[in-house]
Amino acid sequence: MFNRPTLAGAVLAIATAIAAPASAAQIIPLEFSTPDPDGYIFASAGFDWPVEGTWAFAQIDFSGLELIDVTLTGYVDGAATWWDSAIGGVTGNEYFLAFDCGSVDGCMSPVTPTKWVGRIETPRGFDKPCGPETIGDCSFHYTPQMGVADAYFRVISPGGSYQATLTISDFSAVPEASTWALLITGFATIGGALRARRRSLAF
Repeated sequence: MFNRPTLAGAVLAIATAIAAPASAAQIIPLEFSTPDPDGYIFASAGFDWPVEGTWAFAQIDFSGLELIDVTLTGYVDGAATWWDSAIGGVTGNEYFLAFDCGSVDGCMSPVTPTKWVGRIETPRGFDKPCGPETIGDCSFHYTPQMGVADAYFRVISPGGSYQATLTISDFSAVPEASTWALLITGFATIGGALRARRRSLAF
């Protein structure tokens, strides 16, 4: 017989698994250069790139323009530690990283003639026990510094009005492998319960 508490529990488990801290959404007008004689124009905007272990939807809405190319770049500091056998202890280094999401790599793509969307993220960092037997890095963490949007448009009507806005959604946590397993198990539980219910109602 179909057990309603089991279904409710599975739904609750999934909701808990995907719950995540979020930042406020960002809505930022793009700033334009002067159109060239052929009507092509550059636009840019700065924004907050997702913090470590989070992702966000990125959306560009525009009017009076044709979007030719767009790239969102996140400038991120990386910090790694590892076991250095030469000194018999932990050492580390810092790195300057850039994460790109653009039309060239298919990360940003059109959903309507005046709207492009994509997904940006900063990976999860990690820490693990560090000693002579450790293989690879002992830790790696990311500290985003800023995000920059660069876009290239064509003005549809010379002398006409145009505008473009970048929207970055709330940040959501990047699920860990164990969370994905919980999600799959939860959906399988719901599917099995619903199939069992259909069979019981059929008889």
